Amino acid sequence: MLTCVFAHPPSLSRELDPPLREARLRQQHEQLLLLSCLTLFLQRVIGRCGRVYWPRPPLLELIMVKWRTVGVLFAVVVFLFILFIVKRSQSQKKVDDRKSIQVSSEGEVVSKPGWTGSPCTAVPEDYQAWKTGIVTGMGSPIIKNCTKIIAGDQMESNRVQEMAQKWSEAYKDQLYSKGAYKSLLKQSQDCSWLKETLINNLYNTMLEREFPIAYVFLVYESPLQFLRLFKILYKPQNSYCIHADAKSPFREFYRNIIKCLDNVIASSKLFDVRWSVHTMMEAQVQCFSDLVDLRERQTENMKWNYVINLCSKELPLHTTKEMVQMIQSMKGTSSMVAWPIPKTEWWTIKRLRERPIPYNLTFYKSMAYNALSADFATFMVKDPQAQKVFQFFKDTDFPEEHFYPVLFHMPGAPGGYNPDISKDGYFEVGHYFWRTNQAELALPCFGITVHGICVVNHADLPRIMRETKNGAMALFHNKYFMEKNHVVMDCMEEMIVAKNKLEYKEDCPTLGRL
Repeated sequence: MLTCVFAHPPSLSRELDPPLREARLRQQHEQLLLLSCLTLFLQRVIGRCGRVYWPRPPLLELIMVKWRTVGVLFAVVVFLFILFIVKRSQSQKKVDDRKSIQVSSEGEVVSKPGWTGSPCTAVPEDYQAWKTGIVTGMGSPIIKNCTKIIAGDQMESNRVQEMAQKWSEAYKDQLYSKGAYKSLLKQSQDCSWLKETLINNLYNTMLEREFPIAYVFLVYESPLQFLRLFKILYKPQNSYCIHADAKSPFREFYRNIIKCLDNVIASSKLFDVRWSVHTMMEAQVQCFSDLVDLRERQTENMKWNYVINLCSKELPLHTTKEMVQMIQSMKGTSSMVAWPIPKTEWWTIKRLRERPIPYNLTFYKSMAYNALSADFATFMVKDPQAQKVFQFFKDTDFPEEHFYPVLFHMPGAPGGYNPDISKDGYFEVGHYFWRTNQAELALPCFGITVHGICVVNHADLPRIMRETKNGAMALFHNKYFMEKNHVVMDCMEEMIVAKNKLEYKEDCPTLGRL
């Protein structure tokens, strides 16, 4: 045990005068006392000092007894302070990441009232990693020439078909495996990773900025496929509502996306969505209602003008700028392609034989996915008459295919049917390759058929482009299954982003890199 012993000062020369010798003795005594105190302190700090055998003043004794407690408390306070600084720094980084995503192409997205100044921002030339990164870790990307495939080159299509089939057989189960989801979930917790995934929002033209739109996504499975659609559609000025099915095992992934992006909200109520029953309509209308509430809180430059509902099995046929131009041509009228159902056929619909439609409205049918104006969406979720119609259709078959068109043709509905617009002036949200009759079956479908709809693969690309060019008025094409053929999705993305880059260059001619 190390012991501290008080050392008496050595004898001083007798030759000094007594007063001087006494002063010198007192000085040495004080120096040794100070040295002893310092030594004791250091030894106590390293925990090796034993008892001290030297007289100490009462004040010093108190200090020496209490110093350890005070030191420990001080150390705890310092540790907590440092921890607070680190946590605050991490939290600020997340906020910065979130803001940088939302305003990635211009810093004034939210802070300034309206779009002013140039939208031009240098964009990375190479988006190849963005385009193929979703399937990283599941084999090498399939090398293909999308231009040749779209043009109908049979040799290139056959070559890619063989590779796509092998990829599907090798990796389709991994797309939905727990391991793949865990990896994706971990990535989604990093907002900077999401920022890199959403690189297409950098190609943001002035027309898109000045006309925000909103989207509703009903999602259940395949978060990877949803992400491929979302990364094409995401723009910082738009608004998005995600309804993750109550039985979906991937809800945490969607929550992570919502946490990172301020213009993406979750449905305030989740439903167990099932085909042909009322829960699909309820899930859609819930998101419409949440977006209407969001719009009331948004600044003028962020208020969305139209809302489009999707099922996440689509891909766009047009760039966002082109879609905005199509929507603006409606001049505030919602767009849906609907047709009346004669009363002789009402018996096919549950409960229509038992009670009339409220307000003696005409019965119509349309697809479940439409482009609704902000006025019409607000009317649909807030007007008492509209809510009575909504409650009526909850007890019918496929209510989402009837509720919207019936309300659309309701007299006086804001944003409803406009007779001044010709029948051909309305566009559909979704374009399909139907397989329900002999005429439709005679047309090519190189994929599988689900619910009477062709699930396309890359060999269907020439037909998709041909029908779009020949006037198939639709914003999106449905249906794609990533696990069956992701090449068709790669080529659709490549086409959309290439067009988007050209549009952006027109807005920003000084950016020679594009």
